[in-house]
Amino acid sequence: MRLSTETNYEVKFNGGYFLGPNDTVPEDKNAHFGPGERPTVALMDRVRGQLASPDVTEQQKADMRADLQFWQATNIVIVIAYHNNVDVIRRTIDKLVAPEVGPGRLVGGVWLWDVRPISGA
Repeated sequence: MRLSTETNYEVKFNGGYFLGPNDTVPEDKNAHFGPGERPTVALMDRVRGQLASPDVTEQQKADMRADLQFWQATNIVIVIAYHNNVDVIRRTIDKLVAPEVGPGRLVGGVWLWDVRPISGA
């Protein structure tokens, strides 16, 4: 929450444990823990418990694109220290954002994807 307030809410999070708005139902003015349930959030919740990166469907790729545009995302960031299944998650994101965005880059302890080519942000 401190990062949000110190950046005047310019940094947005679509996943993780945080207190924020329900982005799936904008008229809901109550605070919620975590984001609203968008297709990409549901997919990544399933993937993080798998032993291997699943094949992704064209619908899942389309959902990822729609979600990135909805969130006006500029980057996807996975903090390695907080995910015990980071390689499966990383490989799945690589599949979802290809071919517009190349594989994630390891930068200072996080995996990073610049998704502006998809989101238009």
